[in-house]
Amino acid sequence: MKKIFYLFTVLALFNGCSFLPEQPDDILLDTDSLDEIVYGAWEIQAISDAHTYGTTEWKSIVNASPALEFFVNGQYELTLDGQVIEQRAFAVVIDNGVESLQMGIPEGYRWEVTQLQENNLEIQRETENGLIKQRLRRK
Repeated sequence: MKKIFYLFTVLALFNGCSFLPEQPDDILLDTDSLDEIVYGAWEIQAISDAHTYGTTEWKSIVNASPALEFFVNGQYELTLDGQVIEQRAFAVVIDNGVESLQMGIPEGYRWEVTQLQENNLEIQRETENGLIKQRLRRK
């Protein structure tokens, strides 16, 4: 009897866990919006900027450790190696269903969100020198 109970318990646990994703970072949060998950610290992992780097390929950032941190009071900080190099206000803006980060209020840059996941964010903005993209990962 104990073996049958044990078997059913293990099967119930296995069945309950089988619906969980293997890699939670890959869950697309289609039902959540940017203003619900953007808060916190994000590490800038890669940049694509043809004007600066001469190519549109992603350039991984490994040594500089640039990061953005978004606070619930509407402020953000851009840090480089732990030093704050920019501190301004931000807002989540939605134009025609497209979510953007307005970095700097009232003026500043608007970064369009092209990919939104639980722990990954991809943003881009058009400049006079071309498109700049950034890949961010939650710290």
